[in-house]
Amino acid sequence: MTARVVLTTGIGSLPFVRLDEARKVISLFDIPFWPQLPKKTFLENMYLQYSDGLPFSKIDYEKENIFFRLDEMDGKELETFYEHLLAEDLDYFAVKREKAAGLYSLLEDPLPSARIKGQMTGPVSFGLTVTDENKRAVFYHETFKEILVKGLTLKALWIIRELKKKYKEVYFFLDEPYLSQIGSAFVNLDPEEIKGIYSEMLAVINREAISGIHCCGNTDWNLILDLPFGIINFDAFNYSLLPFSAKLKKFLESGGKIAFGFVPAENSVRNLTEKELSARTEEEFSRLDGAGISRALIKENMLLSPSCGLATLDPALVVKELEMLQYLKRHFD
Repeated sequence: MTARVVLTTGIGSLPFVRLDEARKVISLFDIPFWPQLPKKTFLENMYLQYSDGLPFSKIDYEKENIFFRLDEMDGKELETFYEHLLAEDLDYFAVKREKAAGLYSLLEDPLPSARIKGQMTGPVSFGLTVTDENKRAVFYHETFKEILVKGLTLKALWIIRELKKKYKEVYFFLDEPYLSQIGSAFVNLDPEEIKGIYSEMLAVINREAISGIHCCGNTDWNLILDLPFGIINFDAFNYSLLPFSAKLKKFLESGGKIAFGFVPAENSVRNLTEKELSARTEEEFSRLDGAGISRALIKENMLLSPSCGLATLDPALVVKELEMLQYLKRHFD
């Protein structure tokens, strides 16, 4: 039997302004991803980027952010949204070219890859970060919460549909940095409600792509491991899955996969050695093995990635990031 090759992928953002530089980097991953370039334009910010098609949005060009006018929701605008939603008019929810140069580059000039990864900011992070005109997170507005979830679901389908026109195997991840706030004193959200939201979205996404979720913070993965995500992606350099070993084992045994973000997307990668990186990965695997999750089971169901997006790094450090990732790939292969 041929041994399974450990595949690499990335999170999404890169620190470049030129598409040719971004394309060169993503082509080095086994599963390339469409590059988000927030330094090219603020319109590629991970919240602004996915706002088209959602009603009541307002871009503040001076402050380079977005908010939603929810005090007095325009009935006609709301009606228009639901007309397109009920008609499943995916083009209405398209990510616009000026907000996603990397995506359109991969659609119009495809990479020679059978695999591709798409991603989108998930509803929890979007809803807790973006506010209304009164600086209140839009996720606390019950009517708009439903709009957000349903609108983002169709936007995900549009991205998947477009990628499937050019690539054989499509992966699609929800990026959810704010999952780390669930259960904290600062965020008042019911975990069961969050599970219901993801279940609703996955019922659609899983029909069309291999689903995944990324969180770079310290979150309660038990919440996610109950759900039918195909892949969970976490910051494995700074955090461990050991506290969730019982559910994690069931997740892996049922075909779920883990994308370990062992290479830190931080300036500290500059001084990171292969020996230090190996020690960190071995420490995590030894812990999990001691909890009853064998190395064989992990290796059979693992991918490798940076711990988070790379947009905050100096472009020169992206080279070091890739070198470390390729070292780990050789180590496990």
